[in-house]
Amino acid sequence: MLKFLVCLMSLFIFQNGFSQKNNHPYVKLIEKEHGKRLELFAKNTDTISYSVFLRITTNDFRRSSNRPVLETINPKSEKLLITLIKLVDKEGKYDSQFIVNKYTEDLNFSKDNDGIEKNFNEALKSKTVNLFETDNCDICKVAKNILTSNNIIFKTNNFSNNKDNVFKLLDIKDDSSKTKFILKIQDSVYHQINNKETLIKTLKTYFPELN
Repeated sequence: MLKFLVCLMSLFIFQNGFSQKNNHPYVKLIEKEHGKRLELFAKNTDTISYSVFLRITTNDFRRSSNRPVLETINPKSEKLLITLIKLVDKEGKYDSQFIVNKYTEDLNFSKDNDGIEKNFNEALKSKTVNLFETDNCDICKVAKNILTSNNIIFKTNNFSNNKDNVFKLLDIKDDSSKTKFILKIQDSVYHQINNKETLIKTLKTYFPELN
């Protein structure tokens, strides 16, 4: 995992089970028990969105999924991340790795061009990696998973309803109708990445130690 960007700020909060306090000011990992069922939720009390990463390690529960979970938690909302089913004659212990990306937020564009450009510029200010996604975008999920797993600071912006404006602001000349994913790293813009191999190759240009 990359280390060199982590030292910029205390960007991520790591938590092993609940033995350590989750001291993120706005995003908490919370438990809800229903008999043998244990549900883990991410609760966001802030007015912006955050990306969270959750990995569970346990021999005491059956999981709804063995994969790590990567989700965007909307402002003032709560989202179910994973469901655990306690196995017979087990204590109910588990370890978790919970990471909160403090810089990930949705970009809500105004309808007028001046408002769009203002919000757009503010969202990009001093951000190294910007991920522009659309609804139901598989490569977007892969990109967020890779970036989060490597501790790379990034910001997400949903442009499902503003493709033409985003293409204009990013100075992309091609047709935007089929584009679901745009990656902006420093001053470079990539809008034709549609598979994991191309994505990793692009990222490794800037982050050679990418896993």
